[in-house]
Amino acid sequence: MAEERQVAELWRSAAPTFRAQIVGPHFEEMARVWTATYASEKTLGGPVGTPCTLRIRDRTAGHDFELDVVAATRASAAGRRKVIQVIGEAKGTAETRTVEDLARLDGVRRRLEGRGVPFSPTARLLVFALAGFTDGLAALARSRPGVELVDLARLYQGS
Repeated sequence: MAEERQVAELWRSAAPTFRAQIVGPHFEEMARVWTATYASEKTLGGPVGTPCTLRIRDRTAGHDFELDVVAATRASAAGRRKVIQVIGEAKGTAETRTVEDLARLDGVRRRLEGRGVPFSPTARLLVFALAGFTDGLAALARSRPGVELVDLARLYQGS
């Protein structure tokens, strides 16, 4: 019985590291795979190339921003320039995502546009969540074209 308590205590102390180092990165990769393979062009606002991550140094804010999912339009045969079609954030935590998560994505997009990064007119903001979304975020997403919320059910069912 004492050994069981030790295991439980050990797991409690290791759980935050496990979530941060294993669950989080895996969930982010699942979001990129879903975007590349299972998301419909309607969901993404058009066809996209291979999604990746993007780290942005923001000297004004004094820290870096990381986007978990970034995908550009595919280059056309006519040589049309690629532009950003999707930016997204994936959170593999036990907390539901809130309006603040969408506000953060909006802010990162504005920073990128301010640096001259071109976005498609049909660009999408995607919020991926392991634990779901607050009612406020869900209502806001329904009222805003170009915002997509992706939970576990949607990850496994596609769209």
